[in-house]
Amino acid sequence: MKHIFLAAVLLLAAWATLSLLKTSVIHPAAPAAGAVTPVKAAAEAPASPGKTLFAANCAACHSLDKALTGPALRGFTSRGPWADRKQLYAWVHNPSAFMAKDPYTKGLQQQFGAIMTAFPQLSEKDIDQIADFVEGK
Repeated sequence: MKHIFLAAVLLLAAWATLSLLKTSVIHPAAPAAGAVTPVKAAAEAPASPGKTLFAANCAACHSLDKALTGPALRGFTSRGPWADRKQLYAWVHNPSAFMAKDPYTKGLQQQFGAIMTAFPQLSEKDIDQIADFVEGK
């Protein structure tokens, strides 16, 4: 049963990641020679590292503005202990250990019925980039 749940979560993560990365561009009439259209400029701009990391690691369970499997993340630094980045790093790297001593995250488990997956592979810089993307920095 645990394997089926894990497989379902992984499939959902893959679907969400592909959905976020998919782009479509409608091609209007050709612009004047040498003109740069806003669509072209936006398409050529690289995605921020935080957005890419969010899509790969967070989007399966979180969105910016809507609760999914986990809470919406926009404004997260004003909730719980997350204004302190060291607390955020500890949570992301080992949610189970962090939750054992933190009532706010225990409440999240009760509200959403699950504990967040640990992401020990994310560096502090990665977490900072994700947090900056989520907070619109």
